[in-house]
Amino acid sequence: MLTGATALRCYGLHHPLADGRTAVLIPHERRVAGRGFIHVVRTRRMPVAVMRDGLRLAPPARAVVDATFPHPESDAVRSVFAAAVQQRLCTPEELSAEVASLQRPYTAVPREVVAEVEEGVRSPAEAWGRRALIRAGLPAPRWNVALHGSDGRRLAIVDAWWDDVGLAWEIDSRAWHLRPEEHDRDTRRQSALAAAGIPVVRTRPYRLQREPNAVVAELAAAYRNASRHPRPAVRATLWRPPVPG
Repeated sequence: MLTGATALRCYGLHHPLADGRTAVLIPHERRVAGRGFIHVVRTRRMPVAVMRDGLRLAPPARAVVDATFPHPESDAVRSVFAAAVQQRLCTPEELSAEVASLQRPYTAVPREVVAEVEEGVRSPAEAWGRRALIRAGLPAPRWNVALHGSDGRRLAIVDAWWDDVGLAWEIDSRAWHLRPEEHDRDTRRQSALAAAGIPVVRTRPYRLQREPNAVVAELAAAYRNASRHPRPAVRATLWRPPVPG
């Protein structure tokens, strides 16, 4: 059956680490060699194939792990894991189970990434933010939550949320390059948060790599300030992207 980047393309996810080869998963005892663009992946854990357009594919979580292992660049691996979850190809739990079953060396990167995904992290920039918070000893926020007003209406989806004090954090790259109609939506979204009394810290992703200590100091000050005021009357729920199609 097909696995790795080849299978992910069949599922509609274009893999940024694809090397042009077609990965084929076969039982470990079979002695078949790859040739040309065919890359043979032997396994002792042959999964049940998923049929798609007449092709036998490895399940999405298995294809993700096969596509990214053993790539050493954690941000590239994060991008693939996050895209698979955001596009609802598989769940964080399925990825976690697949990574836990790995019996190969050099599994530190997928284990680190899947731990982040289980916490709700959905992008490399959010992962940089999570690491900065851990190093600084700040309380852990909830990641990627939907905020609802007292009337139940959804106000916005924020990258990180400290529920105890009602503080939101936006690690924002898109808002600086929006088309006019997208800019209008973003403005309405920010206005809704402000009207609900929700303080928001907005951070450009590059600062998390160039000046993480300054970002953490800003967050710590915002957290202390938010703790001195009544918590906004909002409810936070885990955000899940809509199912495609």
